[in-house]
Amino acid sequence: MSLIDYEALINKWDSSRSEEDVLIRVDAEHPLDFFIGKDDAGNRVLALISDYEPSKISSSKSLTVLKNNRAIDGRWAIKIKLVNSEFSDVFLHLCFDLIEACGYAENELNGVEIFVSRFTKWQKMMESGYEEMSVSVIKGLLGELLFIDKILFNKMDRGSAIKAWLGPEGSDRDFVFSETWAEIKTIGVDKDSVAISSLDQLDIPQVGYLGVIRLEKTTASDKDGFSFNGIINMIIKKLELYPSINYIFKNKLLKLGYRNRENYDNMYFVYKGIKFYKVDATFPKLIPENVREEIIKATYSLSLAAIKDWKVEDIDGVRNIS
Repeated sequence: MSLIDYEALINKWDSSRSEEDVLIRVDAEHPLDFFIGKDDAGNRVLALISDYEPSKISSSKSLTVLKNNRAIDGRWAIKIKLVNSEFSDVFLHLCFDLIEACGYAENELNGVEIFVSRFTKWQKMMESGYEEMSVSVIKGLLGELLFIDKILFNKMDRGSAIKAWLGPEGSDRDFVFSETWAEIKTIGVDKDSVAISSLDQLDIPQVGYLGVIRLEKTTASDKDGFSFNGIINMIIKKLELYPSINYIFKNKLLKLGYRNRENYDNMYFVYKGIKFYKVDATFPKLIPENVREEIIKATYSLSLAAIKDWKVEDIDGVRNIS
């Protein structure tokens, strides 16, 4: 659950004056003293006032860090400004993430340590420039997005659907629910197998589901086709009444390295359906328990024809997150 409201933060920011030294406290109850405002040119500024100096934080090509020891009280003032306007949306997510993450700090010193760690990760991500995704990565992501839009949005509220998407957080499984889980694989119409990327991917006692989505590249003239950017924008549109959930969704996309590139508007695909396979104790899979201990890493493929006995029409156990 979020400690701060994303929409309220942006509204407060938008209503602030464009004066370098006029800043607004984010939340008096927050463990750290965060302030927001705009510089004289109207650019957003995030500031942290602290008794402790974040010594490992510095400027980069995209972000300017201004740091000084205040004569008035001896505290450290750290201001972060965006240099590259190309990352304006990313900057909003960066600031919200810093404020939110530091809200769980045990004390001010711990909060500053969290601040430095999170800021450094965001800075590295922005400096990488978000290289264009490969077609195979895009297809994999599209499969997960289609599962959200065509299956989960019809089974649960939209907030629960987005929160269940844990693949971008580094989980072994793409989606985790209170009673079950789902791993989504995207393949072409002529493929007869799916690849399992590790011994851990299907290693869970809880019954779950393998969802196999068939997807093909197509052209803009295909009436059933959609672009990569198009499906993302469609989901964002469906979440526009839920600003906090929309923020979570966009943040997950950022973690996967997505940025809205013009080239993605010209990449068209057509959805050819999804089939589910129930992964229970009898399902054929390689896991650490059933391979020799000398084997510590492996990938393998499953024949779709051979696992037809585990095919089901729908998935059970998908519930709203309370």
